[in-house]
Amino acid sequence: MSHRPQLDGLRFFAFLAVFIYHTKESRLPWGWAGVQFFFALSGFLITRILIRGESGVLSADLRRFYLRRTLRIFPLYYAIIAWLALTQPLDHKLWLVTYTYNIRGYLDHYLSNMLGHFWTLCVEEQFYLLYPLALLFTPARRRFALLIVLIAGSKAFQTYAHLNLFMPSARILLPYCGEDLLWGCLAGLVDLHSAPGRRLGKPCLIAGAAILILAWNLHKPQTTGSVGGQELLSVSLFGIGSALTVLGAWRTTDRWLIGPLSWTPIAYLGRISYGLYAIHFPALNGHWIDQIPYGFMIPRPYGDLALTIGLAAASWRFFEAPINRLKDRIASAPALETTKSTNPQSPKQPAFR
Repeated sequence: MSHRPQLDGLRFFAFLAVFIYHTKESRLPWGWAGVQFFFALSGFLITRILIRGESGVLSADLRRFYLRRTLRIFPLYYAIIAWLALTQPLDHKLWLVTYTYNIRGYLDHYLSNMLGHFWTLCVEEQFYLLYPLALLFTPARRRFALLIVLIAGSKAFQTYAHLNLFMPSARILLPYCGEDLLWGCLAGLVDLHSAPGRRLGKPCLIAGAAILILAWNLHKPQTTGSVGGQELLSVSLFGIGSALTVLGAWRTTDRWLIGPLSWTPIAYLGRISYGLYAIHFPALNGHWIDQIPYGFMIPRPYGDLALTIGLAAASWRFFEAPINRLKDRIASAPALETTKSTNPQSPKQPAFR
């Protein structure tokens, strides 16, 4: 799968929105939507990876996918948990190490000040575990129908949650927020089944931006006991708008649109965005900048952002990147897969990143 640096740029700006929101909500009230965008982007890329990686041997495809995901996601995730567990009291360790912390957060109606953001990583890992099974076990001709059914199931759960579950805590459960991932999956499937070329790019970007603006204007959080039809609509619009934006950025060649996103410093920050996201919350809430000599003199939140970038860059250079190279060596596809035809439904000539 070819690399598009503009998606790295989108990753960084999604992280930046979340970071600003976490420093002070009033600075960017819609910053939490960066998480929805991350979900849609993940669904888009994972769908492309899975389908273009099909070799016709289901067990081999799943083993390769799970191994690559494990090597990419687990090391930094567990390293941060281990560091915090060794340096301070840390609740719910078992829930954290089993990627079920979002479920614990719902049951408690509370998330840790240090690792509260890990609920999103738990949701993604649960999705990575279940979605490949559903997608690859489904015949190619029925995969669009599969995603529509899954999206409808997510909407049904959201309705049930607003009527019967504790809100807004239920939003961190996979059946609720999984809709954002699924819209990204649908965009990935559309990309693979649409004609080559980039004409979809600009219209999708414009439509995605317009839908995201509409979604924000409709967003009015509801509480338990209210179906919240307007809010349920805004949830879908956030997912659709994010998915269209990702698809548009992937397909466009307009330098005025993708140039700023592909600018080398921005693209690099997007490449290390997993580290940025994983580190920023404990760095902010643990006041790590105060541990630096004369750190109290560094203006915040700029100093917090600089520290987060520095730590994430070091993590990428000395920890994540070497593991990524290992991932590419031991979990790469067979040589045959490099010859896959452009037909995404052809299982006999696969290609895999």
